[in-house]
Amino acid sequence: MVFRKAAFIAAVAVFACLTVTFAAGGTTVTLTDMNTVVKVDVGPDSPAGMSSWTVDGQNHLNRQWFWYRVGDAGPERPVETLGTPTILCQIDRVLMVSYAGQQLTTEVDYMLTGGTPGSWMSDIAEQIRFINSGSTSLQMHFWQYSDFDFEGTPEGDTVRISGNTVNQSGEGLIVSETVVTPRPSHFEAALFGDTLARLNDDLPTTLNDVAGPLTGNVTWAYQWDFTLPAHGTYIISKDKLIDPVPEPATLVTVSLGLAAVVARLRRR
Repeated sequence: MVFRKAAFIAAVAVFACLTVTFAAGGTTVTLTDMNTVVKVDVGPDSPAGMSSWTVDGQNHLNRQWFWYRVGDAGPERPVETLGTPTILCQIDRVLMVSYAGQQLTTEVDYMLTGGTPGSWMSDIAEQIRFINSGSTSLQMHFWQYSDFDFEGTPEGDTVRISGNTVNQSGEGLIVSETVVTPRPSHFEAALFGDTLARLNDDLPTTLNDVAGPLTGNVTWAYQWDFTLPAHGTYIISKDKLIDPVPEPATLVTVSLGLAAVVARLRRR
């Protein structure tokens, strides 16, 4: 039922998007739902990307954005350097934006689901689509860089990466991202500045697979390496969730409850 409902919402959103296609000339798009406001810079000259994620009045995000490279040589480039962005949809909590090059097109889709006011919960589903319109295959390398900060944590946040899942926690909150498909080729937990400097230099980058836990002013990144066949498509699907960390007392109560259930089952 959950999957059917999600598919229905996505279908309605896509139908609505098709009615509002227009070209972007450099603008910040605002998505809103319930307790959440998200801002995404889709301008052609600034790789700011998703630059804020405000939940119940508090922003937790400095920057999330995407870089790409075709082939094994040369530097990475932010996706907006492919070509002038075109907004395919902007309605309330949905944004679909396309960056089209001569042969390669990258489309980034966001769907925001806010929580009830005061819940501190929020969710963003993302899909990145790569389309090769040419007659030759492309050796693709793609990165997602994320810089979240939970205010009020003196020692900094802690990030942990496990395969297709990353968790960053601090000040009673946690942001988690799960890559639904396909599994990333590489990942990296780092202190602020390290990963971003390598994505912006003139050398090819491969993330170092450091999983953490790492504490401080932390960032994290994913990398996908794949072959995009001629006239082919490649899709990355993932989901981010901001959620309160359960209080220790709550965890103890849950543990005691589970223990009681287990004991009852054993007596049977």
